[in-house]
Amino acid sequence: MQNRKHSVREIARRISRSIYHFGIDLHEDIRRCLPNEHLKTIFDVGANEGQSARKFLEHYPSATIRCFEPNPDCCEILQAVDSRLIIVKLAVGDKIGVKGFDRSQGGSDMFRLTGDMSGEIVTVDTLDHFCETNAVKQIDLLKIDTEGHDLEVLRGGAGLLKDNRINILQAEVSMNVDNKYHTPFSEAHAHMEHFGYRLFAIHEQVNEWPAHEPHMRRANVCYISAAVIARNKGANLRQ
Repeated sequence: MQNRKHSVREIARRISRSIYHFGIDLHEDIRRCLPNEHLKTIFDVGANEGQSARKFLEHYPSATIRCFEPNPDCCEILQAVDSRLIIVKLAVGDKIGVKGFDRSQGGSDMFRLTGDMSGEIVTVDTLDHFCETNAVKQIDLLKIDTEGHDLEVLRGGAGLLKDNRINILQAEVSMNVDNKYHTPFSEAHAHMEHFGYRLFAIHEQVNEWPAHEPHMRRANVCYISAAVIARNKGANLRQ
């Protein structure tokens, strides 16, 4: 019976892998369309409780995964996820310093940085400074989910982007002018194209659920560097 169950699971797995649609799953898109990329260094900025980190561990078990998270409660949860994760207890932005941290809205995935310094304070670093001081030469995959501060994170990594030292980058953006909670897609897109990056895929498209309206609210946009494009040119045509 056990062998039969194993066979059924294996058949189901093979079927699911054979039916492939681009733009559904980031990691499957990377595997199929960027086969010459070998992800060794991953930055999870705004790691929260490890939702993305768990997937990184599954798909890239030998990678070095740094989880950046200013929320001390989330850091405790992250530490219990897997000993392979490197927990960096700070926020990431466009300037080195400190900022207020607002935990008043919703669950932990809604907490965000603020200019109000009267309450909880967290330390902020930039990607450029962190990589310089920690001898990080290249980031193979950078995921950003900082509840509206994604553009500040990108600005703090301008040196890395200029030198094409970030291979694949995913950020959460607003897809309409009414959504003020996330970074506008137009601004993030212009910033990335300025440094020679190109849009690779759009994942996790979500409609405007707070207003019960059918148009898009937010999405995760993924960009790749010129070097990644060159290394994988024509690879997706061989599928």
